[in-house]
Amino acid sequence: MSEARWTTELRQRALLTERMILDPGDPGPLPVTKVGGSPWWPSGEARPRCRRSGHLLSFIAQIVLSDDSQLSPDEGLLSFHYCVECEREGFMSFGAADPGGPDGGYDLRVFQRGPGVDSDGMGAVAKSSIPPYRISLSAVEEIPSWAEYGDDLRKQIPQGASIAKDDLDENVFPGLIHVCRSKVGGWPTWVQDPLWPSCDKSGRMKFVGQLDWDLGRDASWAAGGYAYLFACPSTCSSRKGELVIQTT
Repeated sequence: MSEARWTTELRQRALLTERMILDPGDPGPLPVTKVGGSPWWPSGEARPRCRRSGHLLSFIAQIVLSDDSQLSPDEGLLSFHYCVECEREGFMSFGAADPGGPDGGYDLRVFQRGPGVDSDGMGAVAKSSIPPYRISLSAVEEIPSWAEYGDDLRKQIPQGASIAKDDLDENVFPGLIHVCRSKVGGWPTWVQDPLWPSCDKSGRMKFVGQLDWDLGRDASWAAGGYAYLFACPSTCSSRKGELVIQTT
């Protein structure tokens, strides 16, 4: 396959992602995309606890689903909590594919942000392993990560086509980018084989975003890898979220 045709093949698979630009500080318990600090949590809903131990879960991040162009318009907000206490006790890397996952060491829920839904005003109820960040977003068109190419497409890569200096270089081919840091939407930066969670009613879940190894350097959920966040589409009558963790 010629380099021009190869570039065309990949460009046809490109999706719009929103690169997270992190600014230290907490905007407060608002229904906005943010990391750490005080979550927006609806009044009247009990805060999540670890089903294995009963610990209150620590707030990690929340993402407004309409910030993902593939999901917009969508009034949902995905909220991610994780059991830092279990992490300290040696129960590492909960997630859908992790043996500890079914024990409930994490919680992902989709809430509606519509009028009349108030925050519980409780702030952060458990210490987190990451500092708070305000988030702004920068749109980038990206191609899938290497793991999504499939064997047939990998075999046709023109010799010397890649311009990436290392595995974390986002400029993978001339004029083609894959964002390998924290982001909303687009394609997951798989460091192992792709692992898309599924919903019994809606099939493959939608990729909402990822939190990278640097953001999670003090947390086992992304030590040397990523926390990938997924959610059911808005057409699903009982929406849920799911967590996948991969490390290098």
